[in-house]
Amino acid sequence: MRESLRVHTFLIVTAGLVSGLSLDGCFPRKESALPSFVGRQTCAPCHEKEHRFWTGSDGTLQEFEIAYTFGVRPLQQYLVRFPRGR
Repeated sequence: MRESLRVHTFLIVTAGLVSGLSLDGCFPRKESALPSFVGRQTCAPCHEKEHRFWTGSDGTLQEFEIAYTFGVRPLQQYLVRFPRGR
């Protein structure tokens, strides 16, 4: 009985995953449409927070003091001190 419950649970979870993988993002795409840049105004209504952060950036490179370096080349990571403790 316990084995049949496991099999039943496995089948339900697998069916849910397969049907979930068939869903396609926010908007359905046409198969013939090639990926292209749609402009920031297209994404802004659904991603308001990200849009506000992105438009607040002036896009220029900045220099920051590297506080710590960890990892091994080529996968080194840098910990940077930002203003106001961020």
